[in-house]
Amino acid sequence: MQSTQYRHHLLGHGGGQWLHKNLLQQYQQQSNETLLPVHPLLTRYQPINCRKSSENFKENKNASCQKAVDLSRFDPYTFVTNSHYVDDLMVAQQKVEKVVHVCFVGKSHSTVLYKTCQKVLNQWKRSSLIRKRPPYLKCSHVIASFPFEIQKGCRIGGQGTCKLMNSKSNSSTTQTQNQQVWLHKGIIKPKCTHAVIGLFQHPFAFKERPERPAQLKFQHWKNDILDVIRIISKTKTNIVLRSVHTNGLKEDTSRCSPNDFRTPYNADMCNKILQQIAINESKSEGNISFINTDHIIGPVWDSAEDWSHYTGEQGAEEIKYILSEILKNV
Repeated sequence: MQSTQYRHHLLGHGGGQWLHKNLLQQYQQQSNETLLPVHPLLTRYQPINCRKSSENFKENKNASCQKAVDLSRFDPYTFVTNSHYVDDLMVAQQKVEKVVHVCFVGKSHSTVLYKTCQKVLNQWKRSSLIRKRPPYLKCSHVIASFPFEIQKGCRIGGQGTCKLMNSKSNSSTTQTQNQQVWLHKGIIKPKCTHAVIGLFQHPFAFKERPERPAQLKFQHWKNDILDVIRIISKTKTNIVLRSVHTNGLKEDTSRCSPNDFRTPYNADMCNKILQQIAINESKSEGNISFINTDHIIGPVWDSAEDWSHYTGEQGAEEIKYILSEILKNV
């Protein structure tokens, strides 16, 4: 299975591209280096019955399973920027005269972005280019798995109980009060200047739980995101809609019938929705934007070790790009 269409339409982008290291050596005129073998970059997938649920999606020792899920296919590739946004980002950090606090709103993918942000900032702190950690740029994580947790001002597994999404048990007054509590704790008290929203993963996972709807349509998800924007807009915080991440073709996604719908197609559809929301809402609210990192994540969409979270070079490049886009407008 070859990732032809989804990969190749993203390889050439103004922000950068993934290159085979042979090409990189040629560009750098390192012709004396030993060239790596070039193989077709086949789609990584998890064959049926190859998952061990107790080992968090790790492959069995079966040879066919190992070949299908092997990550070494991505080793010959590295991301090369076509612009100087990383250098510009470093310079911008030193010029800002007010605190820029980027709060990633979401669950595990937002956690990874937050941790990667911390790691990048710490690396810059130790860099010879930046002798001390930039005092005006920081990041944090605001936990939310579903839009309705923000709509209802609650959190699954937290204090209080999240009712069913369509529950009418909460009065509008109580719900508004709960929203205010959530906003104060998650956005206002931490003094978030930018709320980077990522609420795709859990709604589209579709694993059976009482708090999940039986069926989700794109329009329903769009309405939920619009509602979240309306709620967070009360704080005057800058709202950033980031492009969502597809999951790799793990067993839950590729089986018939699937019980996980975080597919490349659905991710693309949701990114188009988010981009259109940002265009429409920015006409009335100037503090809403969309940051698209598809040129970084798209070509290597199936490279996450756990089929979902980008913790390697992809994640580092993504966070640098997100921060650079945010600081452009500070």
